[in-house]
Amino acid sequence: MAAGISVILYRYPNLCIWLAQAILVLGLAFINPNHYTTTDSGYYLQSAQHLMEGKGYRVVENGRLEWNSTFPAGYPLLIAGISLLSGLPVLWASKIVNLAASGLLIALFCRWYGSKRAVLLGGILLTGPFLRLWAHTWSEPVFLLLLSCWAYLATSDNRRPGWLAAAGTSLLLVRYAGIFIVPAALVSAFRLYRARRRPDAARMWILAGCWLAIFLCYGGLNRHFGENWYGGPRFFQPDALPEILGMFGRGLFNELLLIRDMYPGHSFLPSLPGMILQAVLLWKILQRLKEQGPAFRPDERTAGFIWIAGSYLLFLLAVRAVSPFDPPGYRLLSPFTFITLQALILSLDNEDLPLSVKKYLLVLVALSWLDLVPHDGLLQKLETGWEGLRR
Repeated sequence: MAAGISVILYRYPNLCIWLAQAILVLGLAFINPNHYTTTDSGYYLQSAQHLMEGKGYRVVENGRLEWNSTFPAGYPLLIAGISLLSGLPVLWASKIVNLAASGLLIALFCRWYGSKRAVLLGGILLTGPFLRLWAHTWSEPVFLLLLSCWAYLATSDNRRPGWLAAAGTSLLLVRYAGIFIVPAALVSAFRLYRARRRPDAARMWILAGCWLAIFLCYGGLNRHFGENWYGGPRFFQPDALPEILGMFGRGLFNELLLIRDMYPGHSFLPSLPGMILQAVLLWKILQRLKEQGPAFRPDERTAGFIWIAGSYLLFLLAVRAVSPFDPPGYRLLSPFTFITLQALILSLDNEDLPLSVKKYLLVLVALSWLDLVPHDGLLQKLETGWEGLRR
């Protein structure tokens, strides 16, 4: 039995990564008392259910059905489609949508970068923060899939404008934040122009204009069927700039902490052992990599990925300066972190890592699951989950 499992792990490591993620995500969603749903999840699920019932892209607001301008229709449409095909309730159909996104993403990693590099990239999905993200009924998993496609196509020598246009349009239809690709594309076009690649630069200018037009048309659709361009008043008295910068600083620091986040209003002491363990593991990994020669060799694609991640972060900071939405936590910062981690892995000089490095990485991934442990009311939540299982 053990020998058979070892053979499967050796021959199909990426399939095993996806199956492990699927088991963990579904398990987390099952034992959680609310199945990892939030207020935003309610908008997605209501809209998907109403689409299936032929009532249109609507949610219940103030006791009546109203057009859902809070979120684009892409994610609820996928949930409704999976629910219709499978017969599953929309809640569990949403989890299947998320897992389908990760499965397709891992398959694309294999196609783009090879099986060995895909194992490292797919390993990101097994870390605690991304398991928690995938367990939620949120549009982020689909957004990260599309953003990875967009980043790959935007940094390829053969940009395939048709596929790039489709990936960018899909980003806009899944999250309004996808509009960040417009300024990113404009800067990319300027860089291409300076590099005397004028046909490529012209295509990027045209695509940026098309994406902006699509975004404005969708806003007009919201205004036509509802009362708002983008889900109600979002721009009012913002926080002071020092407070915004402080929030982003805390958020980015937490993105570095795989083992245990620091939560506002909580002591940093529970996170301290995780910080020390993570620092030791990373030091060991870097030490082993250096023994193999130069550990990192950034290339043009790596630089492009870093630029895309930075563009998203700057966009988020600019919008937060005029619109006081939720503080930047792991959900909002996940596109930045996901693309940055891809850039670091793609810049590794040797994709066939030493066994010692693989062991340290496995330990780091396993320890990152501690971030899934609730910070508040742990015993009460476990008791509630146990009662739910007994019923």
